[in-house]
Amino acid sequence: MKRLLFISLLVISSLPILAQGEIDSETKIIFRNERTIGFSLNSNGFGFGFRYGRFIDGYRKWLLQSDLNLVKHYKEIQSNSIFYNKKFVYGKVNTLLNLRLAVGYQKELYSKNDKGGVAIRYFGFVGPTLAILKPMFYEVTYYMDENKVEDFVTFFEKNQQYHAGDIIGKSSFFDGAENTTIKPGIHLSGGLSFEYGTKDAFINALELGIAFDVFADDIPIMYSANNNYQQIFTTLFLTYRFGKVINARAINTDSRD
Repeated sequence: MKRLLFISLLVISSLPILAQGEIDSETKIIFRNERTIGFSLNSNGFGFGFRYGRFIDGYRKWLLQSDLNLVKHYKEIQSNSIFYNKKFVYGKVNTLLNLRLAVGYQKELYSKNDKGGVAIRYFGFVGPTLAILKPMFYEVTYYMDENKVEDFVTFFEKNQQYHAGDIIGKSSFFDGAENTTIKPGIHLSGGLSFEYGTKDAFINALELGIAFDVFADDIPIMYSANNNYQQIFTTLFLTYRFGKVINARAINTDSRD
């Protein structure tokens, strides 16, 4: 989270430099729909998503968005196997993928009037979210009737000592995929968008914001002996978004001479 906050402050501090530019005398796109792709660095993982924006007027848009995020627990620590050169997270019971579908609203606060300037907008989203929980399997080695056996077990099985042996490492991501469960919830998010660049027909933007995912059931990522699992996830995010304008309506700004 500290790294994300540092990057966010660095981005904000550089905006005055980005905002300097020549007066734009080219045809300017005012009413525009848009399609974009975003890649996010989150305080608890990372993700990517798609967005469609439909203009209401020259300053406001309705937004539709879907994104998929890999969510990590703050207690996840990489460990090395004692006898094998493999890494694993001891105590992890599920890999969490968070799928969001949301409708949103965006309004422009400051327009991009100069070439190379920055347009600042705020946005908000609400919609359903799905927690996709895929059980984490470990590769273990143990002895049975004096014979060495290699097997794959979940952390629950390992913790309950169905097998008494050493963990070799994590198994393939696809092991246990048939036991994947899905838990529904609701998603709320909001933030600021800083769009920069010299071409109105193309979109390059950085977004800073906060998101909340609330689930009715517990979402176990790391093992807890007292079943103390989260139902609410708070995420800070920094997103790089790029795409293009579609169905544009433009005006000519040559009258500034």
